[in-house]
Parts: sequence; C-alpha cells; structure tokens
Amino acid sequence: IAAFKSLPMIIRAPGYEKNAGAISFCLTELVDIYPTIVELAGLESKAPHILEGYSLVPLLNDPSNSKWSRSAAYTVMGGKRNIHRSIRTKRFRYSQYADGSEELYDHELDPDEHTNRVQDPQLSENLNVMRDIMSDQKKRIFSSHQ
Repeated sequence: IAAFKSLPMIIRAPGYEKNAGAISFCLTELVDIYPTIVELAGLESKAPHILEGYSLVPLLNDPSNSKWSRSAAYTVMGGKRNIHRSIRTKRFRYSQYADGSEELYDHELDPDEHTNRVQDPQLSENLNVMRDIMSDQKKRIFSSHQ
C-alpha cells in the first residue's frame, strides 16, 4: 500500500509580491483554496457560513506565520466501501484503511515513507496521539455535514 506525500501548493496573488518565491512549511489542506479565493476576491460576506477550510491569506502575508493554527492536515480518499484516511503532522503521517490496517511514517527518520512504523514500540505513544487526531478530525468533518 503506497501512502501519498505532501502536495506542493503554489499561490500567486496580486498585492502579495513581497513574499514571491517564499516557502511556507505550515500545514494546509486543499479545502483551504476556496476560502483563500473568497478572501482574495473580497467576497467573504457572500461566502457560505460553513466552510471546512481556512483562508491562506495570512500565509501569503507571512509564510512563516507562527500563529497558523493547523497542527495536522487531514485527507480522505476513496469511496464509501474503500475509504483511506490520512493525517499529516510536521513529523508523522498516519493512515487508516477500510480494512482496519494502519500505517505510520516518521518523516524525521524516513522522509520517503519506506518503513511502516505502526508496530514500533518506541512510537506507540506517537501512534496513539495520531489515532486521537484522526478521531477528532472525523468528528469535526461529520459534525460539519449535519
């Protein structure tokens, strides 16, 4: 089973040239694109009040934004019968599959995700933290769709 890696995101917007070419290592999600476009277009008052993502405009202003609040990026792939969920933090990627299997990769030791560390007793506490983050993300997404 191949885990997916981070997706590079490039944004170019008028008025933000001072940080052109800057790199941000803050965690973002693809659902952040819509709120970003809404803010850049000045349409916040016309946007739906329920948005799952966050505007990336603060990162356009300051790519190293220490106040950026997302500590994990959540991804869901597949359909109703074969869902793959993944959480990415600065150090780890944790994935859950519909069949109950799991993967844990330590990006400090294994940036290319060659070794699944889910059975590593030294990372059991980290694994439990990642499971908790995954559970919280599922609850957040489920409650926003009701």
